[in-house]
Amino acid sequence: MRCYLIREAQVTVLTEIPAEVVDGAELIESVGDLDQNRFPVSRLVDIWNALPCAEPVKRFRDRQVALRRVWAALEALPVTSAQAESKQARVVALLQRPGGATMDDLTAATGWQRHSVRGVLSGVIRKKLGMAVTSAREGEQRVYRVVA
Repeated sequence: MRCYLIREAQVTVLTEIPAEVVDGAELIESVGDLDQNRFPVSRLVDIWNALPCAEPVKRFRDRQVALRRVWAALEALPVTSAQAESKQARVVALLQRPGGATMDDLTAATGWQRHSVRGVLSGVIRKKLGMAVTSAREGEQRVYRVVA
């Protein structure tokens, strides 16, 4: 049975219900658990926009559309494993965001130095995993993205 642990807008997919839920996180077992009090439409928009490969939206037409789209996207997510909590997985997740990630985002998420992040981008993400990493100058910072 799949269940989802939602902390702010971050979603973790689990195959079994955890013994205890971390403070600030909410356990979702069915679409019925996405009730109006805990998940207003604005929070559903935040969750949707944080999902990888989701086209960002400013709002949904109504609550039913939001529930249907968010639940379908949750069901399509792969099961999170212990490996998915690794620093490398955090880097990949940041790169898959619609806005990409800056070097500052990547170093803050991993605790690595800049040259280590560049090595992972080149050696692991691009060569080993075969993902296409692009970088573009946006304002004063360079933004890195993984292209689908």
